[in-house]
Amino acid sequence: MKKYYDYLLIYLLIAFSVVPFFAENKLLLVFVTIAAFGYLLTKNQQTTISRSFSQILFLLAVMYSGQIFTLDMRSIDFESIFGTYIRFGFPFIVLKTVRSSFIEKFVKINYFWALIVFVFWVIDSNIPHFETLINQISKTLYLDIESNESIIIYNSEPHFGPFGLKKNAGYAYEGGAYSIIVILALFFNYLEKKSIRNKESFVFIIILLTTFSTAAYLSLILFLISLLFVKYKKSYVSIFFSLIIGLMLCYYLYTSVPFLNDKIVSQVEIAQSDKYATAGRFASAQADLIELQRNPLFGVGKFDETRFKVFNGQDEQHRANGLADFLAKFGALFFIGYYILLFKSINKFVVLHDINNYFFIFFVSIILFLQPFSQTANQWSVYISLLYLGRINVKTKLLSH
Repeated sequence: MKKYYDYLLIYLLIAFSVVPFFAENKLLLVFVTIAAFGYLLTKNQQTTISRSFSQILFLLAVMYSGQIFTLDMRSIDFESIFGTYIRFGFPFIVLKTVRSSFIEKFVKINYFWALIVFVFWVIDSNIPHFETLINQISKTLYLDIESNESIIIYNSEPHFGPFGLKKNAGYAYEGGAYSIIVILALFFNYLEKKSIRNKESFVFIIILLTTFSTAAYLSLILFLISLLFVKYKKSYVSIFFSLIIGLMLCYYLYTSVPFLNDKIVSQVEIAQSDKYATAGRFASAQADLIELQRNPLFGVGKFDETRFKVFNGQDEQHRANGLADFLAKFGALFFIGYYILLFKSINKFVVLHDINNYFFIFFVSIILFLQPFSQTANQWSVYISLLYLGRINVKTKLLSH
């Protein structure tokens, strides 16, 4: 039973991040977190709070205290504050419960789910009325109240890539979001098996290609380059030529693949044409940096009352650049602390898996930093769990120091 409970927790970690039905249900996350914490207390009498988790709790306390004293708020939104602590607490409870088998089970869940997703994607790309069926099921069961595209195990994204194929959104709300989960699964699988010559990695790479996501392609290229540093760590000539090939591949994709080139160029043009535009990744980042100037150290908060004061009255308040959104909401102090803890955690976790290569760690860190550029990934439960990976002892249990 413990094994199935572990799988359930990891599934929920993913689902509360990118599956619309779960991601939109904040009350359910609170209930699950409290229930999982209660179960952990009954099964582990020596439950301790690791240093990384306590540091996150401290940084959150400093951030909210700073916002309360520096922002002009009529009242304190305790519900939002409590929700943030739940968001950062749930991943810690999951890792504390699952312990050393976390990445193995994470890979297995995503591998079998990817096979299901691929079948749905092929059908969805070739049968016109399949999307309508998905929409009807979603609407009838209230599985995706915003767009009626998700049936939990699969999301029928309406956008198309090249060759008349749909963008594969997997079980996530869009392809870019799904690609981030798959990249993590590919990374974890490599740590476990020290190779990408296996069925799991093959499936993950194919799935990444079907998302037709700019961020997914860039992350995959950087990841493959990082593996060359591990394999040819003593051959700097090979490494140099590998980097040149990688850069040439990036340039070729940018100039030759329409859905990559057109998307980037159009979004840059939007940001350059209007200082107060918010559509697209670059314009969204520009808008968030303008908001950040009101309170750079502690951020403008997640509260509706303080978040969009500069852009109050604008029609579109959705911000598509997750990195800038995170910086604007949480401020520079928390932003820097978050990424310091993330990079330290990843470094320690990679070393625990007997890969002591600084170039590999560097490229993986770059990937983890760039991925939230297109999604609010660093606010997802599954991404927050990376902060605590360094406290996992791959042989026995979570370290408490």
